[in-house]
Amino acid sequence: MAVELITGLGDGPHVDAGDVGGFQAGIVGTEDYVLSIGKKMESSVITNNKVRINDGEAVMQGRHWRIKPGTYEDVTIDNGAQGMNRKDAIVARYTKESSSGIEKVELAVLKGASTSGTAIAPTQEKGNILEGTMKHEMLLYIVSLKGLN
Repeated sequence: MAVELITGLGDGPHVDAGDVGGFQAGIVGTEDYVLSIGKKMESSVITNNKVRINDGEAVMQGRHWRIKPGTYEDVTIDNGAQGMNRKDAIVARYTKESSSGIEKVELAVLKGASTSGTAIAPTQEKGNILEGTMKHEMLLYIVSLKGLN
């Protein structure tokens, strides 16, 4: 049957991640969004190799994810090289395990190519979660490295 009542009482458990994700995408939008709550995932440089992402709420193509209030996640940036420039991307990486259907989001760093000229940030992988993709990356920040810093 193509018609399904999601928020009504059914004859057993019937609401799944696709139901909630589709609903949220319809309200928030089908792209990636950091919501205006908490510290909005603001970043701060802790050391030359560590960037801290503070708490906030986000919706990635209908999938709600968060860094819990009052907490943070640290990501590690690889060292730069003397006389070289590089841009790295900090992303939220959505993955779905094909056999179990288990979904998760984690922060990751995409390392750019070193160059003596103008650095270009790496491109994140774009998938369509609403259509069942196994991987999608939401861009959060671009980090510019000049030399070792």
